[in-house]
This record gives sequence, structure tokens and C-alpha cells, in this order.
Amino acid sequence: MAFWLWGENRNRRVWIFADELPTLHKLPDLVEILPEARKFGGCYVFGIQSYAQLEDIYGVKPAATLL
Repeated sequence: MAFWLWGENRNRRVWIFADELPTLHKLPDLVEILPEARKFGGCYVFGIQSYAQLEDIYGVKPAATLL
């Protein structure tokens, strides 16, 4: 979603839910986009089977960032 088109607004909330995040495979920009989207009101909830699954796909440090 193009949150930045709406302008910064820390009071706005736009929720994105993704169950079974690892089934989407690796989303290359996910780790960088999340912190940026927050200042525009983006909120995320991801479902995963295990943390190890996240590490396998994104690597140790990026997986920790996603939590």
C-alpha cells in the first residue's frame, strides 16, 4: 500500500493482517518498509508457525527486526 501518498499521520491506523507470512516467500523490502509505514499509520499483524521459519526465509537479523 502507498501509505506515503496520504501524508504523515501518527494518529491514523491502517491495519494489514497476513496469516502464514512465510507462504508469501521472501518479500524483499518488508524489513525496510515496516518502520517507514508506521509514521503514515501503517500497522501490521503477521501470523507464522514458528520463529525458525521466519529466520530460514529472512535470516537471523531481519527476522529479529520483524518481531
